Amino acid sequence: MTVINRDSDNDLADALLRRIGGQRAVRSALALLGVNSNSYEQVDGSGLSRHNRAKPSTFVTLLREMYTHDESGLFYHSLSVAGVNGTLRNRFRDPPVQGRVYAKTGTLQGVKALSGYLENADHGTIAFSIVVNPPGQSAQVMTQAIDQIVLQTAQVTRCN
Repeated sequence: MTVINRDSDNDLADALLRRIGGQRAVRSALALLGVNSNSYEQVDGSGLSRHNRAKPSTFVTLLREMYTHDESGLFYHSLSVAGVNGTLRNRFRDPPVQGRVYAKTGTLQGVKALSGYLENADHGTIAFSIVVNPPGQSAQVMTQAIDQIVLQTAQVTRCN
């Protein structure tokens, strides 16, 4: 899980999908977690692919449920940590988010995604999923937009 999530190894993700019984097994497991089977389409083991489709809200539902699941630590600690390791080692290297974002990146030509958890001082752990695909934008612009959303979210405080 750590290699698949932290280093974004799509070949291993596809192999794991086959090993656990394919899309039917995933659909069954996700249903037990409360994820509506009509809210996504899965063809392969890669999270973000031209053939897989899901709304960010579907990922947030899954992330919320995984956070409270008995095996939550295994999943949570398999994710990249902002400014520390995996696909996020060179992102979010400054406070207030370094070491406080645990997430999975997704990249396709013309699409960037980041889904995971942000540890916010006032609001606790926030599950989030951001997918951007603006026509004609560079990968750098999309990544900067995602990072800005996460940074702004990290700075949200309680209203007095």
